[in-house]
Amino acid sequence: MYTFCDGSGHITSTLRFSKDVKAFNMFTDVKFPNSSSEYGPVLEFVRNYGWSVEKLILPHWFNANHAGIMFDAVKDRGSRITTLSFSPSHLSIAGMNVLDEIIEMSPNVVSIGMSYFTFENSTILSKVENSLMRYKAQIYYLYLSWTTTEYWLSQITRIIPTRDVLPKMGALTLYGYNDKLSKDCVTWIVAMISAPPQPSSATALPEPLTRLKRIELRMIVLPPEDWESVIRAIDLTELEWLDLHTSNFAQDQLKLLVNQIIDNVSSQARVLSLCIKKKLFEQEEARTLCATLRQKAPLVKFKLDVST
Repeated sequence: MYTFCDGSGHITSTLRFSKDVKAFNMFTDVKFPNSSSEYGPVLEFVRNYGWSVEKLILPHWFNANHAGIMFDAVKDRGSRITTLSFSPSHLSIAGMNVLDEIIEMSPNVVSIGMSYFTFENSTILSKVENSLMRYKAQIYYLYLSWTTTEYWLSQITRIIPTRDVLPKMGALTLYGYNDKLSKDCVTWIVAMISAPPQPSSATALPEPLTRLKRIELRMIVLPPEDWESVIRAIDLTELEWLDLHTSNFAQDQLKLLVNQIIDNVSSQARVLSLCIKKKLFEQEEARTLCATLRQKAPLVKFKLDVST
């Protein structure tokens, strides 16, 4: 095992030796550092051992030149990538084309994560639509951030009108910058986080939709009646992480969520992490609600990540 760490980036590479031959297999996970000033050693490793990478997490500053280095590393020996996370919003058309070629040379890719930080540019919007449609069957994680709700809504509902467009999606992050959401937007969110429809003989889906394991609604502002719609819609069946701490999620919503959990998952042995605002716990009722939650759902191991 060889581990390299630099800032917030890291490399974990495993060598597996056969008992019968002197050759070895090499498997690597790579996460680039968040700062472009610290990428040098990581990029150099990729230049020499990119063919061994299985899990690749690319930062927002990853550009066409970096993609070209990765392409050169895999073009002769092939690619072993199974998991890839990147942001098409920050890649040039040329860079996206190179990344597309890398993905095409990666026959084992089963999970793709995509982050979009804005749609308010026609070039970016085109890349968003092309990448979503091209890899919709493989997208596991989707991160959407916007600054103008109505524009975002009109575009995203056109590109992803229903949950079944992304059948493998298991994690969803929506970042709203404290922008108030329209009713149509709330309706779309409800559809995205709800339990997938059960196939019937008449309307059978090609394969079951993946249930969400992670939901993050960050800096989302909703009135109480819309919060009720959202909370009641959350598919708790396999959910492992629910992050609401930077939204206007308040005590009334916590009460409703606790009741939903007690009614729906109290008999399941599982771990469910809830990330909520620390300020809520300044109130006695909120602490009582959490105590009730632990008492009535004893098989559920709750991890309360209380944030500011």
